[in-house]
Amino acid sequence: MKEFFADEIIPGYNEFDGKIYFIPTTGTTCRLFYNKEIFDRVGITEPPATLEEMVEDAKLITSQLKGEGIYGFAENMKSAPSALQRSMCIGLQAETGMSYGYDFKNGRYDFTNWADTLKLWTELLSEDCAFPGCESLDVDPLRTQFAAGKIGMYMSYSHAEPGVYANQFPMDSSKWGVAPIPTVGGKVTGKQYYDGSCEYIFNADSPNLETAFKVYKDLFATEEYLIGYYEGGYGVSIIPSILEKASPSDDFKNKEWLQINRERDAMLPKAPHDAFGAGMIVEGEDLYKTAESIYYGGADVESTLQDLTDRYNKAYEEAIANGTGYEIKMDNYDPMNPTLK
Repeated sequence: MKEFFADEIIPGYNEFDGKIYFIPTTGTTCRLFYNKEIFDRVGITEPPATLEEMVEDAKLITSQLKGEGIYGFAENMKSAPSALQRSMCIGLQAETGMSYGYDFKNGRYDFTNWADTLKLWTELLSEDCAFPGCESLDVDPLRTQFAAGKIGMYMSYSHAEPGVYANQFPMDSSKWGVAPIPTVGGKVTGKQYYDGSCEYIFNADSPNLETAFKVYKDLFATEEYLIGYYEGGYGVSIIPSILEKASPSDDFKNKEWLQINRERDAMLPKAPHDAFGAGMIVEGEDLYKTAESIYYGGADVESTLQDLTDRYNKAYEEAIANGTGYEIKMDNYDPMNPTLK
């Protein structure tokens, strides 16, 4: 098993002190999804490569087609964390080389470089661009409207949408496309995260531990099962031999950005507020609600982001001092070739 899953054994992620705790067999990241027919109608020939282009494309679609109930952009903004974790925050990873505002090389938070992105997101979510009611929209109602041809673009997880539009909200595959998440000026200084999934962990105290592991090994860890899982559209395989042998659906064959792209995607270390959980207590609004106060509340961008930076660094320092957290700093960290420790 160690040989077969060699590429999925990652120190600091699922291997600690030489011991393997779980094995991911599929992966997901976030992408831009767009309606090709809507793009064709307004003369957009390519998906936007920059966030500035995305705003202009959304404005164009809305200005020309809102009379038919068609708008340029939508996101599931009812929940700021759910929305931003699949869209803005992921784009910022690539743009800034940092993850959720954390600089792993310097061991500090810095949200001030979110300013240009949040100014553009304020435009993107305005009535000039966005589907009405975005502020109260959940993701499945969003997908329903996208499948109905009412939304030009949105961002979500790469593993989920092919199955959604094949089964849950049927939409002809030729009508939608997928592309990287645009960044300000097309700037890319780091990789964006991809997350491993379909892993299994067993309770060491289970009276049936050996039997459970045998079932897992003989069923869920076999090449036959993993090929079938990928070909069935249930997840995006990250195992080289499965990618080589499988014959997945046309979506995965024809839409390259549904796949994990090693030139753009990588496993990223966790920022302190994720690594410690409740051990790091931030006073006031978290990063998601603070971003919301800017794009929906009209808060001043620069001062609000400086305050967010100060509050997160204070909470981080207090967690270290209290022993509820620890320093996360990697002097040689390269965001284009990230390591987990």
